[in-house]
Amino acid sequence: MHRWLTTARWMLHAPRRRWRRVVRHGLLPFFHVHRQAEIEGDGRLDVAAGVCIGRSARLVVGDGHRLSLARGVWIGDDCELFAAPEVRIGSRTSLQSRSQILGQVSMGSGCVCAANLYVSSGSHRFFDEPHLPVRVQDRRAAARPSFANSRAVSIGDDCWIGINVVILPGVTIGRGCVVGANSVVRSDAPPYSVIGGAPASVLKTRLNFAPPSRIEAREDLHIPYFYSGFQQLGVSEDADDTCARERGGWVAGDRFCLALDVRPADVVDLEIDATHAGTIEHGARIFKVARGRNRLSIPAAPGHWNLLEFNWSYGGGDAAREGALVVLCAAVRTQRTTGTTP
Repeated sequence: MHRWLTTARWMLHAPRRRWRRVVRHGLLPFFHVHRQAEIEGDGRLDVAAGVCIGRSARLVVGDGHRLSLARGVWIGDDCELFAAPEVRIGSRTSLQSRSQILGQVSMGSGCVCAANLYVSSGSHRFFDEPHLPVRVQDRRAAARPSFANSRAVSIGDDCWIGINVVILPGVTIGRGCVVGANSVVRSDAPPYSVIGGAPASVLKTRLNFAPPSRIEAREDLHIPYFYSGFQQLGVSEDADDTCARERGGWVAGDRFCLALDVRPADVVDLEIDATHAGTIEHGARIFKVARGRNRLSIPAAPGHWNLLEFNWSYGGGDAAREGALVVLCAAVRTQRTTGTTP
């Protein structure tokens, strides 16, 4: 009831334009928005239940752009989120006061971010024509057809980022990383590493991240290798320190990622349980999924750090979307051939 009343006061206190945005995007009053928060622009705004937006926070979503806040996201006071073209914040991630997330940024689930975090996918131009002012170089670069001044930033699940951290364009921070206070991160951080400094470097590791050739959802030690896109311990709205498995596996979202000891010539045997028929896409190939238990043999197309990315599409309605796909296990079948010595 408190959240209903708080959201109602925010809508009544705000201009009529804000009310129109909330209605147009189907946002329901199951989240807390401070009455002094500002939401600007005509882009797409997706806000899930349990989201909290603090005092004087500013969310800017321009036309054609998108801002997505998953369940239980906490946006502290005086934060700024500027989506251009897209900012995604995963479930139960918290941004403390005065943090800024700008441009094309993806942040995973269960992240804990201290105050004054600055993440941007863009930067100014100052070497193109150094005799000209920086603003002039920016305008000229933006006018070129092939110019792209944004390099996406990706931050994985379960990261802890200290106070006053700066994360520069193009950086990928792996799952489970810890970033020390006052760090300037300008290069990728491998999963489960502890980094710090200006520029930041790897100081130690949280665990020995070594993807095996087979992973099973029932094994707690395999949790890190169900890499992203899953409802797991402590990273989803309904998951706490107890076992969050359903039907013997981890519930997957529309996009999920696995970490396995795999090479491009290998095949991955994926065991899943689906409540509806659908398809799974991996490496530009599409595989049909029947209702119930499935075992798919999928040629591997590994990406950064040999991670395997999947897209899940199903035929059910939105009401049945959550929990529609469960991943039970995945195993690598090597297809490599060994040459013989004459």
